[in-house]
Amino acid sequence: GLGDVYKRQVADGLVTLLQPFAANDGAIVAMSGFRVTRVGQVLGAGVSCMGFFGTSSLDFIDGEIIDMQVGAAASFSCKMKIAGTTISGSESAGVVTSASKVTIEDSVIVNNGGDGVLGRNGVVNVSNVQVVNNADMGLNLSGELDPVTANVTGSTIRENRGHGLLLGRGKAVITNNVIADNGGPVFIGSEVGTTELSFNTIAENQAGDDDASGVVLSLIHI
Repeated sequence: GLGDVYKRQVADGLVTLLQPFAANDGAIVAMSGFRVTRVGQVLGAGVSCMGFFGTSSLDFIDGEIIDMQVGAAASFSCKMKIAGTTISGSESAGVVTSASKVTIEDSVIVNNGGDGVLGRNGVVNVSNVQVVNNADMGLNLSGELDPVTANVTGSTIRENRGHGLLLGRGKAVITNNVIADNGGPVFIGSEVGTTELSFNTIAENQAGDDDASGVVLSLIHI
């Protein structure tokens, strides 16, 4: 079990892992009540999932991921679920996903050194999540590798230094969110397909020296 591989400490009801955890190449793992934190110069993601040689699955429930290089990372046909979890203090992004399906719900992504969530491609579902005070964008659904399919609902995205939400390529349903006080407005790129924005509060986001409280539709590929 985990106790044979990782040093562990129990505090505040959470089992603390002093090294990152990875579920790779067909592994199916569910973790509940764990804290993952850095000791010394630990590189990589606090928790990660890669399915290069077979679809992997990682559920991280009711835990914390603190002060890692990246909070959580999913790649190559991984199915990752993050629920009831706080991700904070990462050197770069809170969550990074590519070619995977990632679901984040009932969680807090705060005070990370890059984007709150970086979606390079794949499927990203965000529900009832606070994405606050990250050093770059709140949700960066860039689609930089391939299009992203996203569903963002019931979440608060505010006080991030970059755009509150950027959709570069793909399609999305964005409903019932608060997107406010960010360093840039909701940005929809030129290669975005059918996208629904409904029942959102979008206000007091910035673009340069001027308020851009709404949505920017770009004709330029980003």
